[in-house]
Amino acid sequence: MMMIIALLSAALLFTACGEETATPGYGVKIPDLVLDFDKSVIQTTGDDFVSFRAFYKGEDISSSAILFLVEGTKYTQLSSMSFSTSTPGEYVFQVAYNTAKSDFVNISATSRNIPKASVDDQAKNTSFVHRAFFNQHTGSECPNCPFMTYLLKQTLTDDVKDKVVLASVRNYSGEAGFASVPNPASSWPYLHINFAESYPYNGSVDNLQAKIKEYASTPAMAGISANPIYYEDGQIILTVAVKAAEAGEYNVGVWLLQDNFYKKQTVDNSRLSLLGGTWGDEYHTHHNCARVAESEYLGTHIGYPLGQLSAGQTKEWRFIFNVNLGAGKDLNEDGNIDHNDGSWWEGKSKVNLNDLHFAAFVTTPENTSKGVLYKVVNAIDFKYNEERPFEYIK
Repeated sequence: MMMIIALLSAALLFTACGEETATPGYGVKIPDLVLDFDKSVIQTTGDDFVSFRAFYKGEDISSSAILFLVEGTKYTQLSSMSFSTSTPGEYVFQVAYNTAKSDFVNISATSRNIPKASVDDQAKNTSFVHRAFFNQHTGSECPNCPFMTYLLKQTLTDDVKDKVVLASVRNYSGEAGFASVPNPASSWPYLHINFAESYPYNGSVDNLQAKIKEYASTPAMAGISANPIYYEDGQIILTVAVKAAEAGEYNVGVWLLQDNFYKKQTVDNSRLSLLGGTWGDEYHTHHNCARVAESEYLGTHIGYPLGQLSAGQTKEWRFIFNVNLGAGKDLNEDGNIDHNDGSWWEGKSKVNLNDLHFAAFVTTPENTSKGVLYKVVNAIDFKYNEERPFEYIK
C-alpha cells in the first residue's frame, strides 16, 4: 500500500500507446477510494479471514469507512474490516466513505483443501532463473497475425525457448471464451514484452533472441513457485509464492493457458512471402491461448497486491480456476466454434487436460517519464496439475 499511497500523492496517470514502436508498460490510475485486501481465496473453516483496509487519497481511513457485502442489489453492512464464512461461494465487497464508493472486490470461499506453498529447500538463496513474459496479442480474423506467429516460431529455438513464458491473448475481434486482457496498442499483431516494450512482427529474429538472452542474464528481482491441486469436477486450486531477491513492492498474477485450440486463421495473401512460403494448416491450431486471467487489480492486469517485501521474504497468494469438463462441441462447417452456450472449452472431443498449463508472473511498479508503470520482473510456466518449486540458478 505504500506504493499506492505514493501513486496517489503524485497523481500520475497512464496513457496507453498505440504504435508498435512505443515502449508501453501497464500503469494505473488510482481511484480516490481503494479497498485493499490480503487474499482472494479463503477456506470455509470459520477461522480463515480475508482482511480489508480502506484508503482515501492515500490516507488509511479503515476505522471510519463502511464495508459492505454485496449480493445483487442488496448491500449488507459488516461490523468489521474482515470476513470469514462457513458457506462456499463467491462473495463481493465494496467500501464506502463519505460519498465515494470503491471498486468491487471478489473473494472465493471453498471447503476444499488449499495446497500449501511448494517447499523452499534453499531458504537463503535469492538467485532465481529469470524469464521474460511475452504477450502475443492476436486473433483468428487478424490477417497479419500469422506473421508474428512465424517470427516467434523462428525465434523460440531450443537455446532460448526456456527463457520465455509465452501467452497468446486472443483479443483481435473479441473471440468468445478467452481472457479479456486488453491490447495496450491500437494495432495487431502486437508483442508486449514484460509489460514494458513491444517488438514488430517483421523485426529481426537475431535481435529478438538477443533481447531474450539479455533478460535472462540479468538478476531476477523475485522468484516464483506454484503448487496446484486439480479436482475431478474441473476445479483447480493453487498457491503461488513469491520470494523477493530485492526489497520492493510486488504484485502477482496467474493466467490459465490452453494449447491446441483450433480455429481457421485469416492471412494476408499478398504478404505470404513473410512466412517463407510455409503457410499451412499449422497456423489454424493455436497454442498458449489465455483462457482465464486472474490478475486484474486497480482496473488493469498488473496482478494482485503482495505489498512490500524485504529481500529474502516470501509472500503467498491463492487462486481458484474452474474448467468446463463437459464433452466438446463439433466445429461448424467453416471450422469455427458455436459459443452460444457460453462455454469456454470447445473441440471435437472431450477435454484434453494435457493442453492446460499456467503462466504465473510478478510485477513491480517503476517511476518513468510516462508515470508509474508496472513491469514484469519474472514469470514461470507450469502444468495444471504439477508442482513448480522455486528455480534457482545452478
